[in-house]
Amino acid sequence: MEPGIWGAVILSLVVYFFVLLPQFRLSRRKAVFIKGKKRKEGGFDMSGEAFKKYIGQDCQIITMLEGKINGKISAVEGNWVEIEEKNNKVLINTEYIERFILPPSRIG
Repeated sequence: MEPGIWGAVILSLVVYFFVLLPQFRLSRRKAVFIKGKKRKEGGFDMSGEAFKKYIGQDCQIITMLEGKINGKISAVEGNWVEIEEKNNKVLINTEYIERFILPPSRIG
């Protein structure tokens, strides 16, 4: 291949990885921050108190940044919920929780 083609390929890769990709990540973080701020201003408050009655139960939590987390609620303190997964424990700030799902109880 000619040196001019290699130069164009390398330049486009550099622009993508060092300019465009970081801008995309930054805009995602800003969107998450704005969404959390609107939630607080709108009166919707998912404080830790809402989770205290579910301590010891299995649940699925979907967060803005981490995605899905499956486990059992082990402790709630302030705005932090501790989830026990299979191999580790996860602390989640309740301000970044989008959905909280309890599995349906089995009738039997």
